[in-house]
Amino acid sequence: MKTDILVAGAGASGLMAAICAARTGARTAIVEKKKEPGKKILATGNGKCNFTNQFQSPSCYRSSSPEELVTRIREQLPYEDTVQFFRELGIIPYMKNGYVYPYSGQASSVLQVLLTELKRLNVPIYTEEPVKEIRSAKNEGFDVFCASQKWNAKIVIIACGGKASPNLGSDGSGYELLKRMGHRIVPVAPALTGLQAQGMDFKKTSGVRTPAKVDLYIDQKFVCSDKGELQLTAYGISGIPVFQISRYATLALRNRQSVTAVIQYVPDLYENMEQLMEEVWNRRKPEKSCGELLTGFLNQKLALALLSAAGIKEKQPSMELSKNQLSRLISVIWGQKLTITGDTGMEHAQVSTGGVSLDEINPDTMESLKMPGIYLSGEVLDVDGICGGYNLQWAWTTGYVAGQGAARAL
Repeated sequence: MKTDILVAGAGASGLMAAICAARTGARTAIVEKKKEPGKKILATGNGKCNFTNQFQSPSCYRSSSPEELVTRIREQLPYEDTVQFFRELGIIPYMKNGYVYPYSGQASSVLQVLLTELKRLNVPIYTEEPVKEIRSAKNEGFDVFCASQKWNAKIVIIACGGKASPNLGSDGSGYELLKRMGHRIVPVAPALTGLQAQGMDFKKTSGVRTPAKVDLYIDQKFVCSDKGELQLTAYGISGIPVFQISRYATLALRNRQSVTAVIQYVPDLYENMEQLMEEVWNRRKPEKSCGELLTGFLNQKLALALLSAAGIKEKQPSMELSKNQLSRLISVIWGQKLTITGDTGMEHAQVSTGGVSLDEINPDTMESLKMPGIYLSGEVLDVDGICGGYNLQWAWTTGYVAGQGAARAL
């Protein structure tokens, strides 16, 4: 099988790369390990596909590479151009708090328009064809060995994804291919994931959703913070604010550092602990037990867990609450310390952190500096975004740059 450009991976970045390459007239083909293309696209945004975000800032993208390299790549496909690209394919954008979705509310719409465009461009997708090996060809380009086919391609774009959600196709195989080409892989860990924790009876609070601010400390040093809807689970903590800080926690755990999350359960309600203390003290009534003290204020399951953490019995009359007991209760409401012991694994992570350093590619084309003729895009690179469409924006952008860069090289 021969082609000008072979794209390894039919995820978001691979599909974008193939479209951009084929639009120049380059013969392009895609090989994909899964039975169907775009499986991970279908899972994004809880099936609604938050495909980009109006708010774009360097702080939305994390990497061990210099920030200017990330920005240099990102600026080649601005948010507005991404929206216009999909509008031309038929996606009417729906904006909500900066998040951009297809108006249909279906991730399948995004995948379908990409596949329709590839069909128009006569780009074939060969599924159940994982790439096993890539070798420099004797005459020109590369010989690519897949499960049942051998390809000869002038240029190869590696868009195999990272290691998160391996059931959707990201099993880290792209890293192995790139290691053989001399690339250094920045340590890989789960990102946008829940965290296992100790410090409260999570079996009793499992299922609770509550506004909260989460501060992350590594070796007792403050690292980052986020707030939003916290989810308490049987294993620990989850939800958007946990996802946003999780990549730092997972990397620290792999370095055997101590990781602590401090949870504030009343973000933005009070300026200081004294105001919170006055609120709770004034809630005492002769007819109320301590178990009823926080009813209507905090989730009841959470309230009982916090009372227990403060050493206060549920049936104790609220009027008998001492100042010392109140102080302990306020301390856990204002900043409960949880020891982070692990994560939920790659199986439950939305993306992975780490990958090929941007120092080893040409940021203007995404071509490998270690192996000319090989281009990289998507999650295989050492960049991961926060929640909100940023990882898909990175996929679209790097696919766009790689596809165009590869076509120009022909």
